[in-house]
Amino acid sequence: MSTVIAVANQKGGCGKTTVTLNLAAGLAEAGKQVLVIDADPQGTAQYWRSLRLDTGTPFQLITLASSVIHEEIRGLLEHSEYDVFLIDCPPGGNLKGQGTAQITRAALLVADMVIIPVVPSGPDYWAAQDMLLLIESAQLMNPELVPMVLINRKNPNTRTGREARVAAEHFHLSVFETEIIQRTAVIDSMLDGKTVFEYHRGNQSIAEFQLLTKEVLDIHERQQTELVEQPAAAHIIGG
Repeated sequence: MSTVIAVANQKGGCGKTTVTLNLAAGLAEAGKQVLVIDADPQGTAQYWRSLRLDTGTPFQLITLASSVIHEEIRGLLEHSEYDVFLIDCPPGGNLKGQGTAQITRAALLVADMVIIPVVPSGPDYWAAQDMLLLIESAQLMNPELVPMVLINRKNPNTRTGREARVAAEHFHLSVFETEIIQRTAVIDSMLDGKTVFEYHRGNQSIAEFQLLTKEVLDIHERQQTELVEQPAAAHIIGG
């Protein structure tokens, strides 16, 4: 059964596309068939793909920036051979917004998990509050949606970097144990149209995304176990 993961945050510049592409590479390394969906009208993920010239990718990538993306993905799921759908959502998440905000909301309606990359800084934490409202709205129609905060682009030498986990926990959402450190390998690999897994100086970043991949897979496995156990529990209660 395929799982759908959205990577979303209202705040631009938090590294959504970088997280999406490197997580996709990590999942592919773990043996998963992955489809990345570039849902951002700016097409950053698709542009990254164009930088690879004639080289293939360890995952497939399509563009689907639509306010009815949830319906289109449900259609894809019916005949899917992919293990994971990863949606790179556009900036925007204001409940009163239009356009890209509606794309993000639609993605959350079909997602099993939403990863919220947050850069440790005051403005990024403040902006993430609107994302929480969007998640609460989506969960009314998709109660199985699991939101997870990812500390991304962390600078451990600053106060905000050192206190990032405490600040992130103020959202009252689960926070990944893995933290992605701001490293030149992450930036340079993107500019070269590569993932950190393909970058010659990416060892530390590779290790971080491997840990993130493991966490994501563990969460998905727990979700599937709970879905299997729930009907059995209901049958026992009902006699």
